[in-house]
Amino acid sequence: FAGVGVGAVATVLVNSSAATTVMVIGFVNAGLMTLVQATAIIMGANIGTTLTGIIVALSGFSLSGFMGVLAFIGVAVGMISKNATVKKIGFAISGLGLMFVGLGLMSDTFKTSPAISAALTEVFEKVSFPLVLILIGIVCTALFQSSAAMTAILVTMSGAGIIPMGSALFVILGTNIGTCVT
Repeated sequence: FAGVGVGAVATVLVNSSAATTVMVIGFVNAGLMTLVQATAIIMGANIGTTLTGIIVALSGFSLSGFMGVLAFIGVAVGMISKNATVKKIGFAISGLGLMFVGLGLMSDTFKTSPAISAALTEVFEKVSFPLVLILIGIVCTALFQSSAAMTAILVTMSGAGIIPMGSALFVILGTNIGTCVT
């Protein structure tokens, strides 16, 4: 349970289960931890990556303007501060703010571009078999190397009505499998 907790916290801090997994595999190869310990941490990493879905879901509350200001403040603090810890905190805050701004832009694109929305809607109307949807998630995540990015895209598409929630859930299951390709 401690390993699962460590994996979840590490993934939240670096916002990448793939990075956590690669680090843990490196530790096993270096003889710093056992395979059993690594397995628990990797399981925790996959749990920790679900926080991204929660953050993305919060983007539906029209926080883009506030988050843009937060990103600016984070960059300013990171650039001005002499303290290394304060710099890291500032840049982390700016990264969080920029993620929300990016999600807002992506959501606006789906809303204002009927051609993209119509094409994707047509694809997901034709593809509804769960194993195919899971395979789509696996392949896309293996290519992008980021289940967090795929989850963000899927939540945004679902919010715009492009993909049904049931289909999105199967693709998200695939993204969590696909992140293990790393």
